[in-house]
Amino acid sequence: MALTGNPDKKMLMRALARRRDNQFDNFFDRLITELFITGERIFDWFTPAAMYKHKLPFTVGFTAMMFIIFFYCAAEYPIFVQQFATFNPDFTGAIADCYSGTNSTYYGPRQMEHWIRSGGAPWCFTNNAWTLSTEYLIEWGARWGPYMKKEPYRWFSSILIHTSFQHVLSNMLLFVVLSWQIEEKYGAFRVAFIFFWSAIGVMKLLQAKILFLRAVVSVIGVAAGNFFSAAFEDRCAAVAGASGGIFGLLGLFIADMVLNFETLTRPIMRGLLMVAFMVYFIVTVSTANVGVSNLSHVGGFICGLFPGFLFLPNLRSEKWEAALPHIGLFVALGVFVGLPCYFYKRVLPAIIASGSCDYTYQF
Repeated sequence: MALTGNPDKKMLMRALARRRDNQFDNFFDRLITELFITGERIFDWFTPAAMYKHKLPFTVGFTAMMFIIFFYCAAEYPIFVQQFATFNPDFTGAIADCYSGTNSTYYGPRQMEHWIRSGGAPWCFTNNAWTLSTEYLIEWGARWGPYMKKEPYRWFSSILIHTSFQHVLSNMLLFVVLSWQIEEKYGAFRVAFIFFWSAIGVMKLLQAKILFLRAVVSVIGVAAGNFFSAAFEDRCAAVAGASGGIFGLLGLFIADMVLNFETLTRPIMRGLLMVAFMVYFIVTVSTANVGVSNLSHVGGFICGLFPGFLFLPNLRSEKWEAALPHIGLFVALGVFVGLPCYFYKRVLPAIIASGSCDYTYQF
């Protein structure tokens, strides 16, 4: 148990010494001492670490989860293609040619190796080589307009799946660079709480305390990017990937550098590292052969940058600081209520009225 900074340090040390030496007057004296020690231990657990002293469980855990989900998708993809070809007599082209040959399909670690280097054993793809098909991504939970009425969980599930190894790699590299710096400074609980809370629902976000928004408001970009994309982009696009949330973290990172540059450790090196990974990300996205959901990126960035300026510390005006929670609530209502209402009242009925929606492909 950490004693440094504990407001009851002397009392706690005496209580620990009494327990060690078994010096109690009676049963109730022992009980009170044990309750006091237990309460101090719980207080210690929930006391946040000092700035830049936080560990990185969310950054490490979320990154590992993204790669595990992708490789599980890739491992099941051959089975899906076999079933898709079986139940679709008109399914011709590359897959039909593949099945007419004698090429064997590799499963397990060897198949994963081919996905990583995008080559090796020949396989069958409805989209570009070594890219999961649109139909398969929709089955796994990609956001696709016609399914959003009965399956609203796709607002969240779509951020957990990626189209190719290059897609998940570029996203996670940028995520690690940004999340590592934010989580180290502000802590895992706040980052993870808002990240998933905002991705799951609108009303629950509004119940979150403003305390959490101060440090990690940018991660609402996950849902915000999805809402921007669904409201204003191709109505038939199947969208997958966590880019909106990552660009939200980028917005917060920039806001934090502007407001609190003096508190950053090695700010020049951090900035250069971020720029290097941003260049890699932009090159990867711009050279991709599939569509890119630009509004997911833009929406996530905006909803990280501007709320970041509002809620990050370094505020000098008490009146302005008192008004910020109301401004933040207004921004949240606009993004998380206005855009979903527009989608469900205007966009989704138009999709249903059209009677059909051909697959397009974005990330």
